[in-house]
Amino acid sequence: MYANYKAIPFLIHKRTNFKGNSVKGIWESDNDYIVYSYKIPILKFHCNNLTYFNNIYYSITTSRIQNISRELFTLSKSRGIYNFPIAKTDLFDLYEYQQENKK
Repeated sequence: MYANYKAIPFLIHKRTNFKGNSVKGIWESDNDYIVYSYKIPILKFHCNNLTYFNNIYYSITTSRIQNISRELFTLSKSRGIYNFPIAKTDLFDLYEYQQENKK
């Protein structure tokens, strides 16, 4: 499905396959949804959990997709690549994860 910038936030939120002029969101497997700007992965989801956000500057067009992503998921404005652990459902595991990452 072709999408303009107005429709892209909704399509990303719903994890729908789409293609725009320089951006696309696709399911690459049953569990992995990835949003690309040109051929650069910007967002990655695994089992509907956000696991990756690329906020490195490449171009004005890519920045537009990054800004849409930041607003949609309340992500950092700082430039860089962010990897997020897959959400833990067990509270003890979550506590251990937080303790390990305090350092």
